[in-house]
Amino acid sequence: MYRRHISISLRTFIAFFAVIASLGFAFLLLNGSHHAAHAATATPNEIGLPGVDPWGLGFDRLGNIWVAEPGCDPNPVCATVNTGSIAQVSRSSFSVFNNFTEPVGYSSPLFIAVDDYNNVWFTEPMTNAIGELTLNSSTPTWKQWTVPTANAVPFDLAFDQYGHLWFTEILANQIGEFDPTTQTFVETPTPTPTVSRMVLLGLIRAVGRCGLLRIIPQ
Repeated sequence: MYRRHISISLRTFIAFFAVIASLGFAFLLLNGSHHAAHAATATPNEIGLPGVDPWGLGFDRLGNIWVAEPGCDPNPVCATVNTGSIAQVSRSSFSVFNNFTEPVGYSSPLFIAVDDYNNVWFTEPMTNAIGELTLNSSTPTWKQWTVPTANAVPFDLAFDQYGHLWFTEILANQIGEFDPTTQTFVETPTPTPTVSRMVLLGLIRAVGRCGLLRIIPQ
C-alpha cells in the first residue's frame, strides 16, 4: 500500500513538473518573440492622396484604410463649404485604389468611423450633418442626416458595441448619439457648458475605445 502511494505521488510530480516546464518554455518563447518584435526597426512609409487636406481616418474589417479629404482645415469650420472626398487605401499594397467624391448637397467630410458592415460614416461640420458611404458592388451610395441642434458642428465620431454612432457637437457642447436602425438622434449636454473642443474630441474617443465616458440613455 505504501509503495503504491509513493508511485502515484511520483507520477503526479512528474506530470506537474512537465506542465510547469511547458508553461515556462511557452513564456520564454513568447517573451523572446515580444522582445524581438520590439527590437525590429520600423520603416515608415507614406503615399500621396488624390484629395486635399487629409484629416480623419478609419479602418474597415479587412484592414483597409479610409481617409477623409475635406479640402480645407476647419477651425472649427472652413471658411467656405467644399465638396470633399473619401479615399480608400489598400492594406496589402498601401496604395489608393478608390477615391469617392461626394455628390452635390454634401460638404467636407472631416472624421471617419467604419461600422461592422464596412459602411463608412463621416461628419460634415460645415453643413451640420452626419453622412454614410455604402459600397454596393463598388457602386457608392451616399446618405446624410442633419443634426437636430442647429450649428452644433459634429466633429469626431465612434461606434459603440451596439452599433450606435456617437459624435461630438463642439459648438453646442453636447454629445450626440445616432441609431442607424431607427435613424434617430439623442443629444446629451455635457456637464460643463463651456467644455473645450479638445476635451470633447477626447471624450468621444473614450466612448469608442474604453468607455471612460458613461452616458445612460433616458
